Amino acid sequence: REALRGLRELLAPWLTPGASQLCAMADDRLGKWSGQPDQGEQWFAWSGGPGPLWQQVLGRWPANDRVERVTIVSPFWSDEGGNGPIHKLVAALREGDRIVPSAKFRLLTEAAPDKQETYKPMLPESFAAFDAGLLGVSAVAIAVDPRVPPEEVGMAKGFVGTRSLHAKVVLLEGTDTSLAYFGSANFTDRGWGFLPLPDRANIEAGLIVRRTGPDRGVLQRLIPATTGEPVPLAGAAAGRLALPEASSEDAGWPGFLREIVLAPSRGNPNQLELRIRVEPDQITGPWRIGHLPAEGDAPQGVVLFESDGDSSAGEFTVSLAKEPLERLLREQEVQVAWWLNQLGRSYPVNVAAEARTALPISPGSGRPQEQHLIAYYQGRITWEDLFPDPDEGLTKETAAPDQEEAGGVDTSRIQSYVVREFVEALKGITDDLKAAAGSPKACMRLAILGPVSPVALARRILEAAHQCERTPTAAGFQLVEILACLDTARGFPASSQFESDWLALIDEGVREVAGMLQSLEQRHPEDLSADFRQYAKAVRAHRQTKVTAR
Repeated sequence: REALRGLRELLAPWLTPGASQLCAMADDRLGKWSGQPDQGEQWFAWSGGPGPLWQQVLGRWPANDRVERVTIVSPFWSDEGGNGPIHKLVAALREGDRIVPSAKFRLLTEAAPDKQETYKPMLPESFAAFDAGLLGVSAVAIAVDPRVPPEEVGMAKGFVGTRSLHAKVVLLEGTDTSLAYFGSANFTDRGWGFLPLPDRANIEAGLIVRRTGPDRGVLQRLIPATTGEPVPLAGAAAGRLALPEASSEDAGWPGFLREIVLAPSRGNPNQLELRIRVEPDQITGPWRIGHLPAEGDAPQGVVLFESDGDSSAGEFTVSLAKEPLERLLREQEVQVAWWLNQLGRSYPVNVAAEARTALPISPGSGRPQEQHLIAYYQGRITWEDLFPDPDEGLTKETAAPDQEEAGGVDTSRIQSYVVREFVEALKGITDDLKAAAGSPKACMRLAILGPVSPVALARRILEAAHQCERTPTAAGFQLVEILACLDTARGFPASSQFESDWLALIDEGVREVAGMLQSLEQRHPEDLSADFRQYAKAVRAHRQTKVTAR
């Protein structure tokens, strides 16, 4: 509950109504659980606000003890050339007389391969000349063993595997006290808030745990195993340390961005657009958003949106052609460059909940055409056949036939054949909906509104009518029958947990298809006259009566 309270306070500007509701539900449920009394020896720590992480941790150190040993586990580190995090940590401990003069520091780092079976600790170049003795302490760097024990992953003896360091731990030890932080914060200026403006630090989450006497040994279990000899950090470590690649920690974070999402276009809900939401009062310069850097791109990259920073708008919209959309679906991130970071860094792209049924099953797969959906509902091809490898396409074995074998006549444009194939698919549509009624909500939504659904088939039929590949009367007949299938599906049994969801999704599907039928009637009033509308009403009323009776 302590973590939840801090989250709601710190992330308040970014919490959506749905996220706020979820937090309230969790808090209410936690309040009903019984738990052990708080012993006052562990605290949840959020950072990124006015109280930097280093102050929160040191504030838990008791006044009657002094730090003798410090172990820091971190994959990423800031430079220590002039006044880095270690300088600042030692200075803060000395200021409160909370450290002995000869305290020992151990820096546990990512392991870089050195020879066939040996590793070097990985630290920024400034550590080669870093002399901890000038701070009145001693320090060594040690590589965390990257080898994965076979028994840990259920593999046979002889398994060889490695993993990168991800743990972040700082353990302070004194005569009778051990104090540990473990969480998401790397031991960097931004991670621990060693900044002139602490609220510019990263938002991080972790735990602070204090133990005394015999109980303190448990905190040693947080420290991972190491490999190789320790490298003294006494101003002469050149050649004994490996250099890391540039860290995203040093690139900062574009805090002016609230989110970047793929959402249905306001002009056409069947197309996706990129929506960029920002905090205008946090923008103090130009910024741009583009694709992640890739081979073959122009030097400045492929820009999707650019702003000079002079705007009070809180949201911007980017229309997407097929190729940029497919690239975003593959990469799932964009490159953001702004006035403080001209090179830019990656930023995640989310998908609005209402857009998920408009997404292709896989990038490049496109959406199944009418004949393929008909073939699927007839049972001639499988779901997997609808979404083959984009480089291969539908094979002869899986594609829906466009020709009648007998006589080799092309029937794909003969309307009577098209309608006959559609009628033969109606039972498959009903059976598919019946199976979906007993599934979880996500599967229900796909079956009713997704790329393989009655609504998707209705869209393909309407497109055929608009392109004069189908008479309005034939298309109208098909849309009425799809509506009748949805009306029938309203009576299919769903689990009590998802029954209201099923009915709501059926209503949504009916609204969409009914809207398509209305659009067709308005566009072709002579073909779809009052007689046709009476026919459509009678067909649906018949299905609805059968459902009510059942």
